[in-house]
Amino acid sequence: MEKTATKKRCTGIFRFLWVTHVLLLFIFTSIPVEAGNFLQGHRVNLNMSNVSLKKVIEEIKKQTNLSFVYNELDIKGLGLLDMQAENQTVEEVLNRILKNKRLRYEIVDNVIIIRRDNRVVSDPEDEKKTIKGHVTDEDKVPLPGVAVRVKGTTVGVATDMEGNYTLVYEDKGHIVLEFSFVGMKTHEEKPGNRSVLNVQLQSMSTDLEEVMVVAYGTTKKEAFTGSAVSVSGEQVMKEAADAISPEKALKGYVAGVRISRGGGQPGETVGLQIRGIGSISESTNPLYVVDGVPLSEDFDLNNLNPNDIEQMTVLKDAAATSLYGSRASAGVIIITTKKGQQGKTRFELTYERGFSSEAIKRQLKGYYMNGSEYTEYAVEAIKNYYLYSQNALPGMADENRYLVLQNDARVYALRHLNEYAKVVHPDDPLDGSFDYENLTEAQLEKYLTHPRNYNWYDAMFKKGSEDKINFSARGGTEKNNFYASLGYLRQSGITEGSDFKRFTARLSLNNKVAQWLNFSVNQSIAYTEQESKLDSQGATVGNPISNLRAMNPTQPIYLPNGQLNQTPGFNSTDPNFLETISLDRDRTKWFSSTTNLSVTVNLTSWLKFTTTNAADIRYSRYLQTWDPSSNQGATNHGEVNETRSFYTNIVSSNILTLTKSFGLHHVGATGVYEAKRQTYDFLDASGYNLPVGRLLYMSNASLPNSVGGYDNSDRLISWVAKLDYNYDNKYYLSGSWRRDGTSRFLASNRWGDFWSVSAAWNLTRESFMESTQNWLDNLRAKVSYGTNGTQPGNYYRSLSLFSINYTYMSDPAYQVSSYGNPHLTWESSYTWNAGIDFSLFKNRLRGTFEYYNKHTVDLINNASTPYTSGWSSMTVNEGELRNTGLEITLDSRNFIRDDFSWETNFNISYMRAKVEKLKKDKESGNYIYREGEHLYSYYLREYAGIDTQTGRSQWYKNTKGEDGKTVIDHTAISQDPSSDVEKVINKKGYPDWFGGLTNRFTYKGFDLSFLLTFTIGGTLFDSQYALTVRDGASLGNGNVRFDAYKKAWKKPGDNGTPIIVYNDPFKSNYTSTRSLRSSDHLKIKNISLGYTFPKKWIGRLGLSELRLYVNGNDIYTFYGVDYLNPEVNNSGSYNSYSYPSLRTWRFGIDIKF
Repeated sequence: MEKTATKKRCTGIFRFLWVTHVLLLFIFTSIPVEAGNFLQGHRVNLNMSNVSLKKVIEEIKKQTNLSFVYNELDIKGLGLLDMQAENQTVEEVLNRILKNKRLRYEIVDNVIIIRRDNRVVSDPEDEKKTIKGHVTDEDKVPLPGVAVRVKGTTVGVATDMEGNYTLVYEDKGHIVLEFSFVGMKTHEEKPGNRSVLNVQLQSMSTDLEEVMVVAYGTTKKEAFTGSAVSVSGEQVMKEAADAISPEKALKGYVAGVRISRGGGQPGETVGLQIRGIGSISESTNPLYVVDGVPLSEDFDLNNLNPNDIEQMTVLKDAAATSLYGSRASAGVIIITTKKGQQGKTRFELTYERGFSSEAIKRQLKGYYMNGSEYTEYAVEAIKNYYLYSQNALPGMADENRYLVLQNDARVYALRHLNEYAKVVHPDDPLDGSFDYENLTEAQLEKYLTHPRNYNWYDAMFKKGSEDKINFSARGGTEKNNFYASLGYLRQSGITEGSDFKRFTARLSLNNKVAQWLNFSVNQSIAYTEQESKLDSQGATVGNPISNLRAMNPTQPIYLPNGQLNQTPGFNSTDPNFLETISLDRDRTKWFSSTTNLSVTVNLTSWLKFTTTNAADIRYSRYLQTWDPSSNQGATNHGEVNETRSFYTNIVSSNILTLTKSFGLHHVGATGVYEAKRQTYDFLDASGYNLPVGRLLYMSNASLPNSVGGYDNSDRLISWVAKLDYNYDNKYYLSGSWRRDGTSRFLASNRWGDFWSVSAAWNLTRESFMESTQNWLDNLRAKVSYGTNGTQPGNYYRSLSLFSINYTYMSDPAYQVSSYGNPHLTWESSYTWNAGIDFSLFKNRLRGTFEYYNKHTVDLINNASTPYTSGWSSMTVNEGELRNTGLEITLDSRNFIRDDFSWETNFNISYMRAKVEKLKKDKESGNYIYREGEHLYSYYLREYAGIDTQTGRSQWYKNTKGEDGKTVIDHTAISQDPSSDVEKVINKKGYPDWFGGLTNRFTYKGFDLSFLLTFTIGGTLFDSQYALTVRDGASLGNGNVRFDAYKKAWKKPGDNGTPIIVYNDPFKSNYTSTRSLRSSDHLKIKNISLGYTFPKKWIGRLGLSELRLYVNGNDIYTFYGVDYLNPEVNNSGSYNSYSYPSLRTWRFGIDIKF
């Protein structure tokens, strides 16, 4: 039954796509054809004397079958013609016969219409004049391709590669010359009697005039009353070296936006939060809107090619985000892709080649001990174990024998090195014949004098590489324009089996059918392949990061006979990774297609209607195969695990927009109806017992293991209203309201209302500010207050559900699988924002200061339930959070000269995230959620260092009072963490401050930029330290950190890490604050250096721009240790098995023509 429903759904979707594409084909094949192009394909031969114009037209019709329409009265009385033409185009003939006859022609639907030309005809007696000049931009750089024309006519020229022009025109008096160029303000000027006119064009957007894409429309920055930041796609892509997916490019550029990156896995996505932590259990990721279409929560941004992006706008406060209602409580990022432009078709080709290596010195290479270091560490651990067994360690009953037994302990350690620590003797031929029971004294000493050393890192890891190619075309006419692009990306990681490939294509078409009607379509497709044996594998033998720790540094990679060492790990189940990577695979393939059809109808000059309809379709297939001959596959003689998913997201957005002015009063109103339906179909299966490694397909598995599947559907209906008012561009007011209805709640709680009010005041337009005009360009205050909501990430949390996972007497058996809450409702947030925007000294210094306060209530959370209910917990609305913060942004133009410039951008953000209300403490891993405390507060035993006389770990008891929270004794110390040591709150994961500093320099054709990022006040939990500095607890089960022996206690009076004892009988490795470390750091994140060749050099090659460049990311990190990346997420967690961060240098070329 489920298959039938899915099939019908898929059929309906593909029918929708087919109808859409047929409609698009009809629209764009009915676009009026340019006259020249249409008539070039028709030629005639004429030899006619003393004939009327009508006779000539009839002869053309006869030879070409073209259709003509004209008024007989228009062509009468024009005299007789002599017309000779040999193989001339119809265009040439028509131009000749209609010349000086006050007639013109146009083509509509392949019909040539001849009509009277009522335009003013030049008087032959008008004087011809010539004017020339030079056109530059604000920085006095020549502008090629600027259109220079006589306003109101078709008389015009374009500037050459050096920005020069020469224009011949007829002087009728009152002539105005118009200079226009894409991205620049159109300039108009009367030439008068001048023969030379030089013009400097200004950028289209100043800071205040900048047009931002916001919710359901666009607005000038000056008129926007909310908090939002726009980032140019071209600028960020030029500087952000690791911008493989668009969100990575925002790091360090936008205040309040924090991006955490756990590693450098090819194709890896990142975590992004805007203004703090908005929820405990629900998603804190922002909503992404691409070309007006809200994407689903699980959309993979790797499917977007960053080179296709025109602009990204980050919406931060409720005034900016409330229009998106229940999906926007964590902020919104609006991505606008490139569209067609009027003008000659322009092409761009870029190619990059990159090389990668570890960004952190010892994150992998050099982190673990080599063979000799490990042997020395093992001797110490086993020696102390012997002394412990004799009660002879300092602090034990027979501690006076500590020095006497040292030699016996050393001999004991050497004899048990292989048994306890798995150290391989230098003389062992590794064929099972070596006798470890009867080693001579000389053989024992050989462990230390001739230790085995094998470099597993070099065998398992390599240099990474990257190739990126992008090609695009852009152009068209005023009525028809297009943008098309193709992209290819290949990333090869630093270990085999960590690769990523992406193919993208995008086509954007726009057709202005009439002054009142516009059609546009955006079609994008993406295909990606990712192979990864890392994070998804966790601490398994398939993960090379954990496998590196599992490899015994005294075990060789290859046996003396040249074959791979099958069991070189500390445990017999640890295979040789070189074999595993060649036999076992983890591959995921994705295909996505997004179609966006938009129609705009200008009902009047002040009222328009736009409908945008989009279909987002995605398919993925994950395949994991274990070869029968591999270590992982041997148990079940091969294994295949496969999952397939099919996802659809259909969105229809219908917008009515009004803009009207009444003198100094300006009013804007927007009404929206939006509907969304998304479906998700999932199927997974696994099987065992496959014949051979080359046939690892599900159909070849003779023993089925499991089959499962499900489908989900979700719907959202929304009504939106927005009203904007401004008086004299001085006072601005705005209000919005949105009503969302979701299928994720029961009918009684299905609808939620979200609203905002905001205002802004441009003080520089006030008369009392006139005295500041010589230094203050802009001073603007703004304030907003509004609401947002969050719906559950799980579609069915309000329902009690059954599952059919079992059988009873061969019949399906139903089992209650989840306990629903019919009263579950929206998680709501209430946010107010206040800020000041300013610019000084003719825009030399610009800045923004903003403060926000966000109160989130009715948290969607899990609460404990009585065991008599049959459930341990259920989802409820319980708890409140408060996020507050300050954001500062400063932009300065430090030095501007003809051939040199220096600009600086700086942003810094302060944040606080606290639990405002919570009935009961909620402990989760190393964290606790408690009323009045920070989010991600660590809840751990407090480490008190070591006893320098015994080397044992110590912990503060932190005895608590009757409330179970207040510490009444913080001084008492214990050496047994398992009995009388209490956990306490100690520090928090997220930082107090974070930000970025960008400097940009240009000198003639050179450009240089670099980005610094930083965090202050955060704490991370160093799980890698906890795992690899275990004080002897894991001896013989894994390698240990390079300095674990050097820093360990060895004799009374030493102060460092605890005494190393095999099996850690003193429990010194208990999880505690010992593993906490500050995450404060400064990172040279990106560097970009380029050279743009002079236009006079490349103009001869037919190029408009040629730039060579090199850029790099994760260049250097200033941090307290050299083995981990402090760029952790807000929780401060550090995954010790994740891919290391990579430093990548890329060399590229960008060609425009």
